[in-house]
Amino acid sequence: MNDIIALDVGGTRFDTTRQTLLQDPNSMLAKMFDPNSPLTPGLVKNGAYFLDRDPEYFRFILNYLRNGVLLADTRSCMLFSVKPDTSACLVWRNWFSANLNQNQNNRLNHKIC
Repeated sequence: MNDIIALDVGGTRFDTTRQTLLQDPNSMLAKMFDPNSPLTPGLVKNGAYFLDRDPEYFRFILNYLRNGVLLADTRSCMLFSVKPDTSACLVWRNWFSANLNQNQNNRLNHKIC
């Protein structure tokens, strides 16, 4: 269960363990990489599973799965090139709120936007 998984996220390679990808059993990543799931990971490109997502944002998700803490703050809104009080930043904050369960939301130690 601790095998290395190579991911190609929008052209950027990420190496992680299956254990990390399974940290949140309700996530799409867990469903894709759980050996008991009927959902398959998808296409393999140059030895890595291809995910058509933005690698800048994906690293926050992967680090959250690794650490159990969302390591993002108002500076993360610079990824959007917007001010922290704009609607794009609210979408960022709302996405994390919608995709984390209550226990995980309570563990957030940094303000998101």
